[in-house]
Amino acid sequence: MAAQEQSKVCPKCFEVNDGAATYCIECGAPLSDDPASDGSDREVYREITQANLLRIRGDYKGAIDVCLGILKRFPNNGTAHTLLGDIYAEKGELEQASQWFEMALDLRPESENDRRKFESVQKRMAEQEAANTAKQLGIPESKPKTQQYVVVMVVLVAIVGIGAFLFGKSLNANAASRPPEVINTPIDVGGPKNEPQQAQPDDQPKVDQPDIGATAFPGFASEQAIASLISTKYTVGRKLVGVREDPRGPSLTIVSRSDQGDDPAQIAVDFAKAVFVEYPNIVSITVQITDGASLTYIADANRADYQKAVDENLDGTAMLTKVWPVEPAGQ
Repeated sequence: MAAQEQSKVCPKCFEVNDGAATYCIECGAPLSDDPASDGSDREVYREITQANLLRIRGDYKGAIDVCLGILKRFPNNGTAHTLLGDIYAEKGELEQASQWFEMALDLRPESENDRRKFESVQKRMAEQEAANTAKQLGIPESKPKTQQYVVVMVVLVAIVGIGAFLFGKSLNANAASRPPEVINTPIDVGGPKNEPQQAQPDDQPKVDQPDIGATAFPGFASEQAIASLISTKYTVGRKLVGVREDPRGPSLTIVSRSDQGDDPAQIAVDFAKAVFVEYPNIVSITVQITDGASLTYIADANRADYQKAVDENLDGTAMLTKVWPVEPAGQ
């Protein structure tokens, strides 16, 4: 007997409804003849049926107008609130649908049907928000299986490592193939062999050592433009070797040299700050540091972590992730 009181069967379409329902959720037929209820069966049955029919036909504007007309006369009619929630949910306007279902629950808190619909819309809203966030961050919508993800990451790390090695090797080969510098300034050899060579007078032209940060950078025109800007505008740019751009991110890979005594983490932080300030469209950066013969340091940084470090006044190294080699604990 208790089970029968918890549900009502529509006499028109035989849909099973909650025991607290006044109108059928499927066809809008009245389930109660209580004249004291707000919006009695005799008053709104035909309008609810008409609004539901318009909804089924896709005439959402007409269905909304009918429901709003009911609520002008019977503001507490729960069925009209629920039907408006259904209409806006089908239209994809989830915020509106959530509000109508919530108001229906306020009027009929015992309605499991309204509660299910409200929770369903809330779940859709959360999924939609997560999808939008993933799209902004460039994260794939579908998550691969764990094993596939691991394989892909291993392959990517191997590709980056091989690319960095070949890039460094190419730079060394280019440096080795450069012709030796010719010094045309006469050298005084009249003194003893063990006598230190005299310094060149101030009026003699000085031979400057080449600065790798001021040379022409390899790569496409856009990569050369980025390298040129950073190398001329930022102090850390003097250590820049090259830039590689990946428009899919969009992201950059920065290759830098380091000198004895340099802090590679600080070099990575300085490059990340420069890129995120100058190029708002770049979402991530990888910094690879070489001592000229081999790769010595790698770190990633993304815009979200950079912004958090700025907002919370954190140390710049807080934005670095996937650091290699990993520093021992306590360092």
